[in-house]
Amino acid sequence: MLNIFLDLEETVIDDWFSGIFLNHKIDIIKSKIEKFSIEFQKEIAQDKNINLILFSAAVCNQEDLEKFNKDFKGELENKLGFNFKSEFIFSNKNCFDLAKQNGIKPLNDDTIHDVFNWNIKEEIFNFLIKKNEVNILFDDTVKDKIIFEDLDFHNIKNAKTIKIFCHC
Repeated sequence: MLNIFLDLEETVIDDWFSGIFLNHKIDIIKSKIEKFSIEFQKEIAQDKNINLILFSAAVCNQEDLEKFNKDFKGELENKLGFNFKSEFIFSNKNCFDLAKQNGIKPLNDDTIHDVFNWNIKEEIFNFLIKKNEVNILFDDTVKDKIIFEDLDFHNIKNAKTIKIFCHC
């Protein structure tokens, strides 16, 4: 399974309020998903082997989630060719709850600014990844890197857990 964690602002849309799709970035993301699917799973990326997961600090509450569902979700699914898994929606609140459960204390009492000032997203991603699967975070705030866990040095593709950070 390929788990795609997808940020919104400055990754696939310009910002939450104008909501203009960044088609050039979406095309890059789609091609990277296809590349990593074949490279690490040896199969074509399809909706059945992709978990598309919303991972955005822009979604702060139920009202924001409803706006996402109404204004962005369907078009993003069409553009990427994959559906969001409703059980995998991580909002700002979800991220902070998870951080607190794992002993990370935000600086500004759960404000959206903590995500950017403290760069909490990469830490939260590390808690959310699926073991023994390929996990990719597409976000404008991370640096490109690949981390292999339980690595077999004879064959890098046999790593049990793969974390890929893609700057967009």
